[in-house]
Amino acid sequence: MTSRSISYPAGPPSVNPELIKPSKSYAEEAAKATNAIVLFVMAYLGLILVALMLVAVCIVAAIVLVYAIPRIIVFIAGLGLVGFGLLTFFFLIKFVFANKKTDRSEMLEVTEQEQPELFSMVRQLATEIQTQFPKKIYFVADVNAFVFYDSSFWSMFFPVKKNLAIGLGLVQSLNISELKAVIAHEFGHFSQKTMRQGSYIYQFNQVIHNLLYENEGYQGLLQAFANTHGIFAIMANMTVQVVKVIVEIMQNMHGWINKQNLALSREMEFHADTVAASVSGSNNLVSSLRRLEVANVAYQNIIQYYNQVLPKKEQASNAFVDHRYSLQLVAKSNRLSVENGLPIVNGPVMEQLLGQRVMYKDQWASHPSLKDREANLNALNLEAPVNEMPAIELIQNQAELEKYFTDLLYQGVPVENKGVFLDETQVREALEKKITRYDLPEIFAGFYDQRVVSTFDLPEPGSNHPVSDQSVASFFLENGPIPAHIQRTQDAINVLTHIAEGHISIPTFDLDGKRYPNTEASNLVSRLTEELAKSKENLIALDKEAFMNIFSRISEENQSKLIAAYQEMYFGEKELLQKMDKYDEIFNAILPLLRETAGTEELVQAENLIQSNEAELKEELKLRLSEPLAAEILTADQIASLGEFLESSYTYTSVKGNDYFVDQIHALAFALNQLGLIIGEMAFEKRKKSLRIQAELL
Repeated sequence: MTSRSISYPAGPPSVNPELIKPSKSYAEEAAKATNAIVLFVMAYLGLILVALMLVAVCIVAAIVLVYAIPRIIVFIAGLGLVGFGLLTFFFLIKFVFANKKTDRSEMLEVTEQEQPELFSMVRQLATEIQTQFPKKIYFVADVNAFVFYDSSFWSMFFPVKKNLAIGLGLVQSLNISELKAVIAHEFGHFSQKTMRQGSYIYQFNQVIHNLLYENEGYQGLLQAFANTHGIFAIMANMTVQVVKVIVEIMQNMHGWINKQNLALSREMEFHADTVAASVSGSNNLVSSLRRLEVANVAYQNIIQYYNQVLPKKEQASNAFVDHRYSLQLVAKSNRLSVENGLPIVNGPVMEQLLGQRVMYKDQWASHPSLKDREANLNALNLEAPVNEMPAIELIQNQAELEKYFTDLLYQGVPVENKGVFLDETQVREALEKKITRYDLPEIFAGFYDQRVVSTFDLPEPGSNHPVSDQSVASFFLENGPIPAHIQRTQDAINVLTHIAEGHISIPTFDLDGKRYPNTEASNLVSRLTEELAKSKENLIALDKEAFMNIFSRISEENQSKLIAAYQEMYFGEKELLQKMDKYDEIFNAILPLLRETAGTEELVQAENLIQSNEAELKEELKLRLSEPLAAEILTADQIASLGEFLESSYTYTSVKGNDYFVDQIHALAFALNQLGLIIGEMAFEKRKKSLRIQAELL
């Protein structure tokens, strides 16, 4: 790629320097986290003191024993006693010797000579944010960007230069202004003037994690000590028991400390967003966050497809070409426009996709929600110019990088399992089939998405009905968002129910942008339940209105076709969904067996249902597996497992012995799940076919 001069948009006009200082809420959470760490340190130092006293007691006891009974076996026992004290003390200080290194096997270091335009952007940002330029810059494959460094206990006392990793999948999903915003956010985490305290607390949390969970090396040392002599083995066992007590004490404290750190982490995200907005604009960071939501879905689609075809020894030729195409399909599937190869993420469709009615601050979440981040950024009101040029234009040697990282995706695959490269047309057809599988004709504007169409009495062909004043297109545009709103209302009821029952412990929450105390959750559940019932009732009426709006505009011949399509949908779906209900009943009956909590009565019920339905279940499964649809939605391994089930003669329960056979029950549950999946897909295909006919008749 020929080098060119890229214009980097300036940040918002007249940025207030006070803006990028830590907020009051950040300072409050940092103070809470610091206090938690101080309390932990005091408890930890108390344990150190006790451990040192234990070492002293063990040494004195060993000396007294050896002088009192000067024998070899006593001398060995004395050494074991000293080892017990020292190993207990060493457990408490082992983190000093730990060094956490980031795995770089999936990264590629790049230089300024190789990527001058990218380095120029990063250098400009480092200057604007007043932070250090990264020690090194790496490329990675996926839709991600992060700052990292090798850390140890001593990182708290000596400065460590950070490295920057940038995903090619991320770069090709953003414009230049958005890439600048994302990198600025990462730099915001390590702004020297503002984030030392957060970095310090992070390091202390790493120390705690090492003490509690990173004990493989220590266990090896303990095992080597135990293997030296039988007496040492006894002392090693004593050490294990003491360490268990220490770990239990520290774990009890760690949950509380971690809760404080999570709250601080959320504030750090808000602060990093503020820093990024100050140099790149709130608008650019908001649009980058939205685009990355779409790009991540597109990336996961291609990875899932590659894993699906790997057993056939087929592999990707260029993952990034496939990702770009997947991005177009995901945008199309979600009714998003595309410009310069990137989805347009501002507008009512995107708002509908991201919408949640209930928002609350999850005390165990390390990151704020996308909606919370957007609200914070929009409140800053820092608009900046937008450079719509795709950010991938900054990257030199793009083709070579794409090949390198595509090959890297398969580094763990044995040579004998690698085969032919996937043809680009083959990949596109497979991705389109996968991503657009549940797409309905665009004219419906989401009105029929992810739901069963309501039943109503169908008119006779040729019967007279007034033509609606509202056009078909405007009807669907107006009413298209209603089913999604119903689903959001149901989701809101579920969340509020959890709050009312105490499963989500929070003081306040927001519903439709208005704040409520947790005591109002129960009342709001009642209110939303009534709202939901009315919305569903309204949707039934709208389903009939949608049908009649089309029916009254088409010829009698086409009216007959439309009625036939609806009849096939009604009766076909009804038959399939009735079967699903039957298999759900069996699954619910064996659920206590899967959880291994079944009593005699539940065993009898499960046994009766299985005996009376297993033959029919297997016939149905055999029939559905013979259809092409099964091969599209199930993997080869899943089909093979179902084949084994069909050939089996399992005994699931033994009522007389009040017993059941877990492996067989799991095989039955797997068969029920997969059969339900196939039947659900068949029901959708019938609905999709009928609605396509409806669209074609317009």
